[in-house]
Amino acid sequence: MSSGNELTYDPRTKQLIKDKIYAHLYEPTKRQFNNRLKSVVQQNSTLNQNAQVCFRYKGEIYYDQEHKPPFPQPINQLHPSLHSIMDEYLQDLDKLNSEELPYVLSYITQVLNSSDHLPDYFKLFPTSVHSVIQELIDNCVCRADAITPEKANAIKSKNTVPIELMKQRMVLNLLI
Repeated sequence: MSSGNELTYDPRTKQLIKDKIYAHLYEPTKRQFNNRLKSVVQQNSTLNQNAQVCFRYKGEIYYDQEHKPPFPQPINQLHPSLHSIMDEYLQDLDKLNSEELPYVLSYITQVLNSSDHLPDYFKLFPTSVHSVIQELIDNCVCRADAITPEKANAIKSKNTVPIELMKQRMVLNLLI
């Protein structure tokens, strides 16, 4: 039974919450990765003495967000002097995508599935994302809470790794 203050299992609202928290946590990181790739693209073009906005490396074509396919052919290969920089970029990207994002996104989904009340999320998410939740509350009538402090603590104690990853991501964003 809905009291009018619940999200009432609206998947669009929960997806909006998930998207906003994801953007809050990872937009600065995405910009940093794009800037790193853009730098490699520019360096590669300089080394190849042309103005191509892309390059081929290990069978893949890389380009920054400002430039989209199709690209002129033939496409530059990555200059050998940039292989170590690109390998480090790819390693960092893989680490983010395999060691951090799955845990964080899974925890966000778990929290969203644990309650239909926005204020409950303050109990479950780290303080670093509370501003996003508050913004949603300020623009939504969903102000009731239903999770007891005990249940919130139980959920958080089972999920210390993703919570710490979220906190670390916000600290790293401050350094970007």
